[in-house]
Amino acid sequence: MKKRIILLLLAVSCVFAFVISGCLPDESEEKPVAAKEEKPAVAKDEKAVCTKEEKAACTKEEKAACGKDVKAVCTKEEKSACTKKTPEIAKVCPTVTAAEAGTKLIVIANQANYDLSKPVIDFIKTRGVDILNVDASKCRMYKKAKYMILLASPNDDDATGCMVKTLLDESESKWASQMGNKEMYLKTNKWADEQYILIFAGPDAKASFRVLVNNKNQWWSYLRKWFNIEPTHEEVYGY
Repeated sequence: MKKRIILLLLAVSCVFAFVISGCLPDESEEKPVAAKEEKPAVAKDEKAVCTKEEKAACTKEEKAACGKDVKAVCTKEEKSACTKKTPEIAKVCPTVTAAEAGTKLIVIANQANYDLSKPVIDFIKTRGVDILNVDASKCRMYKKAKYMILLASPNDDDATGCMVKTLLDESESKWASQMGNKEMYLKTNKWADEQYILIFAGPDAKASFRVLVNNKNQWWSYLRKWFNIEPTHEEVYGY
């Protein structure tokens, strides 16, 4: 009888131990590790490709001529234009290398002046002159160019107006801004040695265009010399 009681107790203890071992977690087993959420890579800002010339574009002279407006022209717009994120920059902000500086004619004008003067600009192109049309508010790389044409009015509330007021002296700028006045100016060595800038200025775009047309013989003689343009039979003999 005692043996049966002992065997029964042993059996109960085995069953109890089995139950306990099945319910308790096995600490030796590895717990599943939650996957870390990968954070999306943050793209680094594109570095600006503005050159030293562009960074130094806002001169004291320009600020004095253009007042508060020059700040927006020379900083915010140029910074947005001169980045690798803007592939169109090559069109509106062409880089003029040292090798190209003496072979291209840089034409600087706002849309109103460019639209009026386009037939004249197209004529110059037909005579073999390589022309780059530049928006003055987008880039300052043209400052190293040797030959430039500026079509603008001191009254223009944009970068071209700022530029013409910088290049002309105070009396010239004041005179060209008045109704009925218009003039062609030749400025040299403003931003580079042996640099020539033809300025066609008046109180508005029509006046700037009119002075361009009226002084055709004079500015054409400059271009023929600068770009070694052979005169036509008509230019030589007048018929």
